This record gives sequence, C-alpha cells and structure tokens, in this order.
Amino acid sequence: METHSVSKLPILLLMVLYHGSELTQCSVTYDKKAILINGQRRILISGSIRYPRSTPEMWEDLIQKAKDGGLDVIDTYVFWNVHEPSPGNYAPSMSFRTDNEPFKTAMQGFTQKIVQMMKNERLFASQGGLIILSQKSRGRQMKSDQRQTSPSYGGSVWTELIIEN
Repeated sequence: METHSVSKLPILLLMVLYHGSELTQCSVTYDKKAILINGQRRILISGSIRYPRSTPEMWEDLIQKAKDGGLDVIDTYVFWNVHEPSPGNYAPSMSFRTDNEPFKTAMQGFTQKIVQMMKNERLFASQGGLIILSQKSRGRQMKSDQRQTSPSYGGSVWTELIIEN
C-alpha cells in the first residue's frame, strides 16, 4: 500500500482538534483512499467557522462547541478580497460570471488544475475511473442575476457529473 505524507500544519491542527490541548504523537498518512491515523482509516467530520461573524473572544468557545458537536476538522474561509488583494489586484467594480478577462483567466487556471488532479488520480473513464466525471457541454449559456445572457459563454461550459456505481 503506497502512502503519502501530509503537510505538518494540517497534522498539527488535526491533532489539536482531535486531542484537545493535549498533544499526542501519532502517525498521519494518506493512501489515496482515506486519511490514516495511526494506521487506521478515518472519516473526518468537518465544519466551517466564518470568523468575521464572531469576535476573537468567541473563537475558543466556538471551537469547543464544534468539538463537542463531533467535528474533527474546522475549515475557515479565506476572504480573498481582504487578505489577498493580489494577484489580480482586487477591483471592487469587477463583475464575475460575465465576459471579463481576469475572471476567464482565473477560471482557466482553476479548470486546468482540477482536470490535472483528476488525471493524476486516474478518475477519467478512459483511465478506469467513473463512467462520466466531467464533460464539456456545447451550446449552454451562463446567466447572471443582474445581466442578460452572455452570448460569448455559449460555446463551451464545463459541467461536472458524478455517477455512482
């Protein structure tokens, strides 16, 4: 069985959440199917905390409530427009899901990354993966709540389908 190491920061966070303030030495690996903690496959239950909706004084209690509720992992959303104004130099007047170059460039990079990850994990049907994991749809159009249909998106749009065996 081939295993892969996980970076140290998620391991530390996992250990803190799993064992409270008591740090315990354990082995955390990944075997392409699951996370292994001390050689045992684990299904980790995760939830999110949107930290701007609470004060720093509330965080300790929120984390304790999450642990008491059975969470193993806490996800925090990174507010890119506050913390990461570059690359792309955040432009408050930009409208996403419209025909604009910065959005199309960002989505092109995102799509290429996801497709490459799927290829690396051999998830495409031609590699022995799921029957249909992704497909390229023709003739579909994107709509925005504030705008008319953008005809330039009509050529090709990626959609994702997951078919369970």
